Amino acid sequence: MWTAGSDAYPTPTAVSSVWTGLARRPLTVITEQTSTVKAVWDAGRPIVGPEVLGELLGWEWRAEGLCRETVCVPVSDRSQVEGDEGIDILAVAKILDRPTVIDPDAGLLVVGQPAGDRLEALHKRRAPDFTLPDLTGSLHSFSDWVGHKRLLVAFASW
Repeated sequence: MWTAGSDAYPTPTAVSSVWTGLARRPLTVITEQTSTVKAVWDAGRPIVGPEVLGELLGWEWRAEGLCRETVCVPVSDRSQVEGDEGIDILAVAKILDRPTVIDPDAGLLVVGQPAGDRLEALHKRRAPDFTLPDLTGSLHSFSDWVGHKRLLVAFASW
């Protein structure tokens, strides 16, 4: 963290201009797992090689479009996704209906679950499994309580 305008540290604008150049920079993508690859940054949009798309999102870029195993999503305008430098991962996420949050300055991209999956979980009132510590540090998973009534209370002081 730096103080904006401090002589000792760059301003956020200075860092942004470095990250948005067309040089290869690290990109950390967080999905169900975390992967770090080299990406070309074009106006704050990370462009990756088609060979790493499967590692990052589980989908491959083929002539038919975006494919996972035997399922393919056709892409009518390939120029929206593919350019001279590679594949625009934000465009791929949009086609797959996966929400994204990006911080070009940190070289970080978070890709959420597809909207259809989230909507289905909401309609079925099914919470994802997670594990949290109690006050003594013992870990408890939400799935440990299947078949029992559950009450989850969350609190934040901010």
